[in-house]
Amino acid sequence: MMIQFVIVALLSFNILTNSNAYEDVVEEESNNTLKRITNIDDNCVDAICKDFKFENITEVAFFDLKAEVRIKDESTYDIVARKNDKTLTFVNSTFAHFPLNMFYTFDLEELDLRHCSIESVTWECFVMADKLTILLLSNNKIKTIDRFTFNYASELQFLFLDENNIHTLHSETFKGLTKLKYLDLSKNSLKDLPDNIFQCLPKLFDIKLQNNQLTNISNEMFANNSQLQTIALARNDLSDMDEYAFNSQQDLILLLISHNPKLEAIVLNLRANNLVATNCSLNRVNIYGAIENADFSDNRITELYFTEPEKLETLNLRNNNLEQIASLTRATNLRTLNLSNNPSLGPQTWPEYWIANSLERLDLSNTSLTNLPIDALATQTNLRTLNLSYNNLTAIDPLSFRYLKNLHHLYINANNWNCFNLNMIMNVLILPNGISTTTDDYDPDFPGEYIHGIACMYRADNEIENEVMNSSEGMNSSNEDSKIQKSEQLKASSLTEQKEIEKLRNELKAIVRFYEQKFDTAFAMINDLNARLSEFERLNKTLWQHVTISV
Repeated sequence: MMIQFVIVALLSFNILTNSNAYEDVVEEESNNTLKRITNIDDNCVDAICKDFKFENITEVAFFDLKAEVRIKDESTYDIVARKNDKTLTFVNSTFAHFPLNMFYTFDLEELDLRHCSIESVTWECFVMADKLTILLLSNNKIKTIDRFTFNYASELQFLFLDENNIHTLHSETFKGLTKLKYLDLSKNSLKDLPDNIFQCLPKLFDIKLQNNQLTNISNEMFANNSQLQTIALARNDLSDMDEYAFNSQQDLILLLISHNPKLEAIVLNLRANNLVATNCSLNRVNIYGAIENADFSDNRITELYFTEPEKLETLNLRNNNLEQIASLTRATNLRTLNLSNNPSLGPQTWPEYWIANSLERLDLSNTSLTNLPIDALATQTNLRTLNLSYNNLTAIDPLSFRYLKNLHHLYINANNWNCFNLNMIMNVLILPNGISTTTDDYDPDFPGEYIHGIACMYRADNEIENEVMNSSEGMNSSNEDSKIQKSEQLKASSLTEQKEIEKLRNELKAIVRFYEQKFDTAFAMINDLNARLSEFERLNKTLWQHVTISV
C-alpha cells in the first residue's frame, strides 16, 4: 500500500507541476491572472454548480482541488484526486474564459456551460477531456475558435455552439472529432467557411447552420460527410449552391434552405426525403435526383423540372408564378399537390392527360380558373380533397365529377357562381354524397344570395359573355370622339327597356332550362323503372308458362 501511495503521490505531483508550468505560460504570454478554485462544496450540489463569477476578461478560473488523503489505518491510505461526477451543469455563473483544469478535477461525460458569457475557448481547456461526449456552449459570447481546439476531446459526439458571436472558424477547428455526430453552429455571424472545414467529421449526421450570413455552399464543403441526414441552412445570405454540394449524402432526410432572399435558382444533384426552400427568390428549380417531399412555396418559380418525378409524394408550390406543370404529369406517386396562389396557372396551361392517378389532395385555389381542367382531373380517381376556392368559376357540370368517386371535401367558396348552377351542384353532387365544403363570409350588402353559405348571383348563361364583351367594347371606345360616345349613350338609353325585357326572357329561359333538366332526370328515372318493370313482367310470364307445362 505504501508503494501505491508513493506512485499516486508522484502522479499528483506531476499534475500539479504541469499546472504550475501552464500557469506560468498563461501569465507570460497573455498576462491573464489565474484565479484558483480550491473548494466547490459551497457552489456545487448534485451535479449543479452555481454562482461562479469570473467576469473580468483578464481573470481565468483554474480548478485546483487538492487531492484528498484518507488514512484508514497505519498502513492503508486512500487518495481521491478527481470527482466522479459524470454530468455537470453551471447556472447563474460567468466565465469570460473557459475554465482551466476542469477535466483534471471532474471525470465528465456531459458538460453544460450555457449562458455563462464565455468569450474565449482554447485547446488547453480540454486536456484530459477524453471521456467528454456532450458539450453545451450555447448562448455565450464566443467570436473565434482556433485550430485543434477540441483535439483532446476525441470522444465528443454532440457539440452545441449556437447563439454565440462566432464569425471565424479555422479549417482545423474540429480536428480530432472523428466521432462527432451533432454540430450546432446556428445563430452566429459566419460569412465564409473553409471548404474542408467538416472534412474531419466522417460520423456527422446532423449539422445546423441556419441564421448565419453564409453566401455560398461549395461542392467540397460536405463531400466527406456521407452520413449526414439533416442539413439546415435557412436564414442565411445564400446566393449560390454548387450543383454537387449535397451529392455525397445518400440518406439525406432533410435539406432546409428557406428564407435565403438572394437565392434565385436551385440546380442540384441530390437524393433526399425532404427539401424545404420556402421564402427565397427562386424563379427556377431543377432537381437531378430523387425527392420525396418538396416545399417551394412563397417564391417566384416559373420553371420547374424533376428528372425523377415518380419519386415525388408531396409537392407544395403555393404562391409562385407558375405558367405550366408539364413535368408533373409523370409524378405517378404524388399524393398531395398544392398549386394555390399561382394566378398565371389557368386551365389552358394544364396538360391534357396525366399519367399520374395517385393524387389524394389537390389545391387549385386562386389560380384564375374559369372552368375545370376536367381532362386532367378525369384520371384522379383517388382524389379526396379538391380546393377550387378564390377563382372565377361560374358554373360546373356535375357530370364532370363522375370520375371522382372518392371525393370527400370540395371547397368552392369565393367564386362568381351562378345561383342556378350552384343550387344544382349542391342538390345533385355535394349534399347527397355527404361532401364537406367551405362557406363565404356573410356580407349584408351583397346583392346576390347565399346558397348553403356560398355567395352567388342569378344570371342567364350568356350574361357573363355579354359582360366581357361590353367591358372590351368600353375599353376600345375610350379613345373615340366624344360625339360618338354621346350617340352611343343615346342609343343605349333608348334600348334600355328592350334590354330589360330581353334579360327577363333570358332568366325565364334559364329557369325553364333548369326545371327541364330536373324533368329530364325524373323522366330518365321513370323510363329506367319502366324498363325494370317490363323485364319483371317478361320474367313473370315465362315463369307461369313453365308452371303450366309442368301441370
